Amino acid sequence: AVAWFTGGEGTPNCSIALSRLPFGSDRFTSGVVVSERANYSNQNPVLFWNNQTSILHLYHSSQLGNAGETNSQIWHTQSEDQGQTWSTPSAFYSLAGAFDRNRIIPTMNKTGLILPCYNTSTDFGYSVLV
Repeated sequence: AVAWFTGGEGTPNCSIALSRLPFGSDRFTSGVVVSERANYSNQNPVLFWNNQTSILHLYHSSQLGNAGETNSQIWHTQSEDQGQTWSTPSAFYSLAGAFDRNRIIPTMNKTGLILPCYNTSTDFGYSVLV
């Protein structure tokens, strides 16, 4: 699967779209919007496939359009059927200014995840252990 944000970064109605490469296929599916909120900007999609649960997770930042990234939060949605259908997106990490960056890393003992983040309100990078 590949994910991207549509529209202008930080602008109202910017959404997260996704396309899948089905097993055995050599073509990606048409892109579909999997996370959007009226007047909000969703960007920085990060996908994570959990080998233990076979769940595809999508994390992304979201803030009111044109409000600036210092107001962003991290949102989450997931798919239990290899990206064909998605749960309703919901707030995952609500610290103002937080947005996800780079890939998600499972912990050594596979009991948690390290979610690399950045915070624009503090100009500080950090990771969240979930």
